[in-house]
Amino acid sequence: MKIKKVKVIILCGPDLRHLNTCATLIRKGVNVVGICICNEKTKGIPLKYIRKSIQKKGFLKVFGQILGKIYYKIFNQYKDKLIHDRLFVKKNIDNVINNWRGEKHYTTSYSDQKTLEWLSALEADIFVVHTMSWVDKKVREMPRQDIIIGGHPGIVPLYRGAHSPFWAIYNGQPEKVGCSIFWLDFGVDTGDLINQEKIAIEYDDSYVTLSWKGMIREAEMQAETILNYQNSIDIPRISHKKIPDNSCYDIPTLKDYLRYRMLQKYVR
Repeated sequence: MKIKKVKVIILCGPDLRHLNTCATLIRKGVNVVGICICNEKTKGIPLKYIRKSIQKKGFLKVFGQILGKIYYKIFNQYKDKLIHDRLFVKKNIDNVINNWRGEKHYTTSYSDQKTLEWLSALEADIFVVHTMSWVDKKVREMPRQDIIIGGHPGIVPLYRGAHSPFWAIYNGQPEKVGCSIFWLDFGVDTGDLINQEKIAIEYDDSYVTLSWKGMIREAEMQAETILNYQNSIDIPRISHKKIPDNSCYDIPTLKDYLRYRMLQKYVR
């Protein structure tokens, strides 16, 4: 017996890869009633994140990560852009979202009072999350059916945190490149698993393009999960027997990038 369509809010970032998640769920027929877009960047630079990272990890570590990103872009920016534009067709994504009749809300924090009131007013059953911004307890407890679905372009719990394809390849495990969707909890990609798949490495991929491909598949799996739920199919909830130590990876430093290029020839 088919149940009434559930109401879904998407918490997402401002980039095209985030908006693609919104377009995918809408296109697949999910009843998206709201999209909450959080952008914490200042003139395109994540200054708040950088400041917090320096406080937590120290200036030298963060400086090494910035140098690593610059190094990566020198070699890969042009090819990555070609693949990005093929994977995320802006015109198509914009058309879907512009023709959608739900509500949009822009914020710099999911926790500010105006945003909390907006989220509460829509009385959604399920939240779907694709954002770099923190989603705190008040927001996580809002969905009426206590369902909040996250995603990660990595095979959890083995590869959590930042740039999972990079670290899987770095560690000599290209077969562990993939994506996962899960019940969002208060850890970093630690929630009970809903589904996960491997992502095949193709010619001219970089670890960044592999992450993008994972994000695309995550959105499809999230849509499939919600539509199944509407047809009385329970959402899988597979708890992790153990979260491995040191499985939450950080942004690579310049030293990591140099070693990465020496260790493997799978991807750019």
